[in-house]
Amino acid sequence: MKKSLKLISGSLLALMLVLMLFPMRANAASKTYTVAIRSGQSGSFNESAVKAAFPDAEVDAGYIKFTVDRGKTITDAFASNEELDEFLANQNNLKTATAEGGTYRVLPVEDFDVTEGVTRNTDVVLSYCRVVNPARYVIEYVNGDNGADLAAPTFGLEEAGTEIDAKPLAIAGFHTSGEATKLVLEEGKTLVVRFLYSQNESTVYNTEITYTEGDTVYNDIINRIGQVFNAGAGAGAGAGADAGAGEDLVAVDEAETPLANNTLEDNGLVELEENETPLSNQVLGNTKLFAIIAGFAVLLAVGVAATLKIKKNAK
Repeated sequence: MKKSLKLISGSLLALMLVLMLFPMRANAASKTYTVAIRSGQSGSFNESAVKAAFPDAEVDAGYIKFTVDRGKTITDAFASNEELDEFLANQNNLKTATAEGGTYRVLPVEDFDVTEGVTRNTDVVLSYCRVVNPARYVIEYVNGDNGADLAAPTFGLEEAGTEIDAKPLAIAGFHTSGEATKLVLEEGKTLVVRFLYSQNESTVYNTEITYTEGDTVYNDIINRIGQVFNAGAGAGAGAGADAGAGEDLVAVDEAETPLANNTLEDNGLVELEENETPLSNQVLGNTKLFAIIAGFAVLLAVGVAATLKIKKNAK
């Protein structure tokens, strides 16, 4: 009788240990984190353009959220910090606000490294500075055979005298002889760089580089982007089309560097606590289920032991 009782007790104890360890392993295996790039108050993301670039990300005018496994990076989205900065500097992706006496531009990200493994939920809040003497630039990617756009143009603004690096894109089915070129922006002018492509590898087009007075060309291209590339995108397309138009002015003090710690609303999304993961509720539910099963196992063990003891006393 004692041997039977020990056998039953040992089996139940082993079952309880397995049930207790299983949710711990499930929790460790499913640990994921979010990396949220937040636009802050002085900029807003073009939802259609960003969603097209990152279809698996959660995109809003105020943020881009990537979900990554513990220890992984977001290099699938941005291969380097420089690539992240270039993406943010493109006004087709992130429209910056205008202000009395100047316009904002986004600053390079300094407190986050895309090549480092993620070990916590992370917010990257963008910072901005005010451009007092704006100089604009547009980089186009055009089929030299018929003048059609092959990709949405890149456009932005910087302080006059800034040197930019204009680079062609790799476009499937087309080739270009254009190469990366460093160019200096001039005050009151728009720099237009047109990389020309062809499907015929024997056809060579020279890259076109022009400086035009004012921002008429800049605004024309923005409007074209809004009509062609962001058609039907609602607020996202409108934001791109209105950039540089001078509407919705925001009064900012001369010495103010705006608003790195302010973010847009997340439209009802649930914020994750520091130690919470998107799958934690599911794991918690599984843990409760196993706890109930383990409780029944304990009650069963007590019942078996009591029954055996009663039978023994009856003899």
